[in-house]
Amino acid sequence: MTCVKKKLVEVPLDDWKKLQDLFKTNWPRHVLPYSTIENFERLKTTHLPNTKIFCLDGDWSDGTFILKDRRQITIYTLQESGQRLYGALMLYDWSEGSALRPYDLAHKHILQKVRTTLKLKMSKGYEVNNDEDCCTYWISKEQALLLDDTAPSDCDIRSLEDKDSSIINNLWAYGGTPETEAYVKLMIALNPSRGLYGKEENDLRSWILSHTNGVLMAFQTSSHHLRKGYGESILKSIAKLKAQIGQ
Repeated sequence: MTCVKKKLVEVPLDDWKKLQDLFKTNWPRHVLPYSTIENFERLKTTHLPNTKIFCLDGDWSDGTFILKDRRQITIYTLQESGQRLYGALMLYDWSEGSALRPYDLAHKHILQKVRTTLKLKMSKGYEVNNDEDCCTYWISKEQALLLDDTAPSDCDIRSLEDKDSSIINNLWAYGGTPETEAYVKLMIALNPSRGLYGKEENDLRSWILSHTNGVLMAFQTSSHHLRKGYGESILKSIAKLKAQIGQ
């Protein structure tokens, strides 16, 4: 009896769109992997050429994949048992250390099983982001295009600039370090963002960015300008902007 050794195989860029289309099923249940692949496909041809998607034994027909962007990974599967995702994660090279992007709660037990099984083989550099449960809020492109994103009369709304990164980083709950400021700079450079600025002094009052997986991040208003509706204004603005550019 021949035992066929399983392996991780890179998914060709030409197949990314086909993989992405699998997640239209039961929309918007699988919007996170859909938007992740959509955004990284754009960035692979512009800023992040080393991004790769891997599948088990060259078969991604059940939506099982691992997306690797530098040291960060995104995982997903449509397989109910999750057995193939488990198999893929067991073959993944964790030796350099990897940070896991937000993942579906349905896959949490799979990840825990992998952690337990590979515990003694993990390098000191292995890290996984906090396992805090969270919710994803979604709005259709059709609804977003109808939003009124008019700025308050004394303000302007526009894309954030590189120079804004220090302000955002210093006030961000997960920021405050040179590394997080570099990440904020990168997100401003790569993805849609919105900042609300006072017209007189051009001071940044409220802001919101996008992660590379398409999810919004660092949504905040300066403590000097709370309860003025600024947050609602930029949230509507970025939702409409992303809808206009097809995200």
